[in-house]
Amino acid sequence: MKRQEGEIDHLDSLVEEVSAVLSRKREEVAKDTLSVNPARLMAVLDDAMDITKRSTHPTPIVVQVRALRVKLPYDTYADAIAAIEIENGVKIGDITHILPSRMRIIS
Repeated sequence: MKRQEGEIDHLDSLVEEVSAVLSRKREEVAKDTLSVNPARLMAVLDDAMDITKRSTHPTPIVVQVRALRVKLPYDTYADAIAAIEIENGVKIGDITHILPSRMRIIS
C-alpha cells in the first residue's frame, strides 16, 4: 500500500488536536467536582424506586464516571426521578440534568 504525501503529518496534527481537547476536558472535570457521587446517587434512586428489584434487565442502573444511565422509559419516569430527595431537601432534579437516551430504542 502506497502512502500519500503528507499522510503522517495529517495524522500527527489529528493527534495534537485530540490531545488538546482531552486536556481541556480534564481541566474542566478537575475544576467542577461532582456534588454527589454517582454510586451514592444510584443507591438513593434504587432505594426510592426499587428499580433493580422490578427490572428484568441485568443492569438497570449503570454507574459512569460523571453520570448514571437509568434504563427506564424517559417520558414515564423523568419527573419521578427528578423529584426524589437526596438529602436535606435537595432533589435529584436540583443537581442533575435528566436527559433521554440517545441510543436507538427498539420497540
